[in-house]
Amino acid sequence: MASIKLAYLVGTRRNAIRALASNPLVYSLNKAEAIYDEMAAALKDYLPERLLR
Repeated sequence: MASIKLAYLVGTRRNAIRALASNPLVYSLNKAEAIYDEMAAALKDYLPERLLR
């Protein structure tokens, strides 16, 4: 969880996806990217622009 918070504060979309991929319940980088894209779309009004690209 700390790596996801760090990605939000100072990271990029790529950092956030890697943080998700580090979760043992996420089986692949492709799955992490799909999860992130869906989450980012739902929260786009609240995320900084650097996390949406």
